[in-house]
Amino acid sequence: MRAVADNVLRDARIVELEKQLALVSAAVVPISTAFQTILVKELTHYHTPELDALMLKIGPPSVLTANEMRRMEELLIEREHILDGSIPESERDAARMLPMVMKRALAEKVSQENFGMGLVFQVVALPIPEPEPEPEPEPEPEPEKH
Repeated sequence: MRAVADNVLRDARIVELEKQLALVSAAVVPISTAFQTILVKELTHYHTPELDALMLKIGPPSVLTANEMRRMEELLIEREHILDGSIPESERDAARMLPMVMKRALAEKVSQENFGMGLVFQVVALPIPEPEPEPEPEPEPEPEKH
């Protein structure tokens, strides 16, 4: 009887470890790919359908053609240079960084496919935090009455 109970406990532990391993394996991506995803999220807006459609093709895996990549870079440069206040600085920064990060992510992918351990890249698993709500503005002080 004791042996059966021990086997049941061991099997339960194995199943739990397999579940945890599956979660860890699914969540681990090269850091450049993870950062690329964050930048795409920052840049995706309903009012930029052409750029959004191109960014959807980034992947992973990327299915952008060379012409589409050039067009996306043009649109990102345009986004970077809009200074009328409609584009926040963080979004302009993301537009500037995305092409560089994409090149880095592609280098990681090629290295892993062709060389296995040829180049060592850091792999991380990070939860993406929800944005914090904007603080409510403090009420204006009432003017003093004389």
